This record gives sequence, C-alpha cells and structure tokens, in this order.
Amino acid sequence: SDVEIPSAVPTQQTAPSQSGVKTQATLWKEKVSPNSGRMDPEGTPFTLDSGEACVKIPNSVIERNRKAWDSFIIGQFYEEAPAKGAVHAIVNGMWSKQRRDISVSKMDGNAFLFRVPCPHARRRILKQCLWQVDGQTMFVAKWAPGVTPEKPALSTVPVWLDFHGVPLQFFNRDALKEIAGLVGHPLYLHPSTENLTNIEVAKVYTVIDPRTPLPEAVNAQFECGEVVRIGVSCPWLPSLCSHCSKVGHTISKCPAAPPRCLICRSVKHSTDACTRTNSNKDNGRLFVDLRPENYESPIASSKGTSEDDDPDPDSEGLSNDEDNPDDEDDQFIRVISQRSKKQAKRNARGRGPLNL
Repeated sequence: SDVEIPSAVPTQQTAPSQSGVKTQATLWKEKVSPNSGRMDPEGTPFTLDSGEACVKIPNSVIERNRKAWDSFIIGQFYEEAPAKGAVHAIVNGMWSKQRRDISVSKMDGNAFLFRVPCPHARRRILKQCLWQVDGQTMFVAKWAPGVTPEKPALSTVPVWLDFHGVPLQFFNRDALKEIAGLVGHPLYLHPSTENLTNIEVAKVYTVIDPRTPLPEAVNAQFECGEVVRIGVSCPWLPSLCSHCSKVGHTISKCPAAPPRCLICRSVKHSTDACTRTNSNKDNGRLFVDLRPENYESPIASSKGTSEDDDPDPDSEGLSNDEDNPDDEDDQFIRVISQRSKKQAKRNARGRGPLNL
C-alpha cells in the first residue's frame, strides 16, 4: 500500500512587538550612526476614520525649532519665474560672491526659498526688498514655515536716489527730505549720508512711481534767494515693459509681445536690424556660421595647384610616405602641411577636437 507522506507546513513569521522593534532599532543605530542623538517617538499614534495612522505634533515642538528657519528668505516673482538653475547662479553672484553658499528651493507658483547663512547678507538682502533677477523683478521677505508674506503691488516701488551737487548746508535729514520729496516720498537716509562719511552724493531711500520718468535735476533755494541745481539719478529701477507698460518684466520676457524679427524671432528688433543678415537665409532655412572670421580651412593646402603657382617658401615639403599613406582603407586622411595643421588647431580650440 502507498505510504502517505505528510506535507510540510510553512511556518509563519510573527511580526515583532513594539518593544522588539525598538530593540532592533537600537542595534541598527549602533551599526549605522552610533554618535547620533536619540529619536525615540514620544507621541501616541491613533487611527483616522480612513484607516490611516496619524500622530499629533504639539505647538511646543514647532516653537522650539522655529529658530532653525532664521536663515531663510522667500523671493516672489511678479511674472513667470526664471529657471531654478539661473536663479541659483544669479543670487549667489549678487549676494555671496566669495562663498557662494546660498541654497535655492522652488516653492509653489513663482516663489523660491533661499537659505542665506550669513546674517550680514540677510540684512542687506531684506533691506532692499526688490531685486532684479534675469530681467524679472523679485520681492524678498523674511520667511518662516506656515507664513507666506504678501508681495506689494508695483504701482510704486522704493529705490535709492542719488542726489549730486547738494550744498553741504543741506546735508541733513530736514533738508534732504524736502529735496527728495520733489521726486517721491522719502523713507530714510543712507548711513553714509546720515553719518557724513560720503559728502559727494546724498543717498535717500524714496518711494517713486516707476512709470514716471525721473527728472534730470531738481532745485533747492536758500532763504537769501540763491537757487542750487541738484542732479538726480537712480542706480537701479525695476523692469518696465515697453510693450505692455507693466512693471516687473522687460519686453523680452513679455508673453504678449509679438516677435518683430522673422529671422531670429526676437521681440526687440526688426528683421532689417537683425545681426543675422539675409545672406544666411536660404529657402526658409537659417544657416549660422560659427567659425571665426579669420578661419582658414585645414584642407585648403590639399587642393591641387597649377605649375604657374609659386610654392610657399615657408612651407615644409612632403615626403613620398606622407603623400602616399599606407592605410589605403581610410578614405578621409587629408595631407596638410605642418604649418597649416598648427593654424587649424589654433582656430579650432573653441569648437572641440579636430580630427586630422
């Protein structure tokens, strides 16, 4: 009779208890990161109606760790934001030329989050509040988790105004607020102006209308009747689109500006003013010559010459072996002189390797 062999019963692995998981986590911690701090959960998890796990984070935890976000600044663009790589390169060039230690994170919409470790750089960035990045105007403000500052409208903007030729008797807050009031609404003086460390130019932070052209000069009068002409300039103004007249972007970034050039599709210049002339245009196709102007073809010396042509006395002669290479299978070997080879290498440095 057949002997019945009992089938093997698979053993089921039971899930470790919570204390067992904690013990195993301690063993793993000693192997991967023995010097790190403890991260034992203290809260009591519960289950939502959806069946998913949840844990409550008390406000004391948020407040205790709020200081870790002191080095963060939010930047908000008024129009379509540039690419993250471009923003990272530009802000590090403006704000941290030496260290280049500013990190950039993309936020929702047209906003970016900047981590600026240097306190002095943070104060300087926040004090100006409006910055120009890749032709776009960006508003910056101090940031903390859960807080998104509202960017002000650009109907008016605060800028530094430079006043040249100010009489020394007027180098004070009382006189300069009247002079700057002829252009906009003054807010405060630059430290070098208030401390009289730079008496060549008076700097006043003033709110102006960016759509109104700045006057070339204003005038101030002494009580005796003498009138002094004072020059006005501004180191930086926000972008003003010449097409839609909106503040915050240039015409090259304007989505409503139609292309004026039929060759390069530029919105800045017409077809007649395009640097890519019609000589490069053939049957609707655009050919761009990227070679230098003084470029000489390396195969020019390989062309046949007539008997009447005078040989170049500076060129080196070619031996029979050079004129008849052994590799008959290579159809692309070109014979050139040593002098032409050096010239071709110099001209080809900007175009990558040259196969000779």
